[in-house]
Amino acid sequence: MITIFEYIQITQVWVIDKLKQLGLLSADFTLTQPKKPEITFAEAVELMRHDSYRRIKRVIRQVGTGVVIR
Repeated sequence: MITIFEYIQITQVWVIDKLKQLGLLSADFTLTQPKKPEITFAEAVELMRHDSYRRIKRVIRQVGTGVVIR
């Protein structure tokens, strides 16, 4: 579970900086930085190389016949 502070620290860093400037948050109070993704972009692209994925207009899309369950 992620706290509101962790979410804001990741998505809106400027809010944390503003709180520190106003003195509402101590300057030494920070959480550990989030981990970088464990796979690289090239590895992700390699995993996506499959018959059902194609690059169409610079976007990776899933193509082919899908099964529709009704």
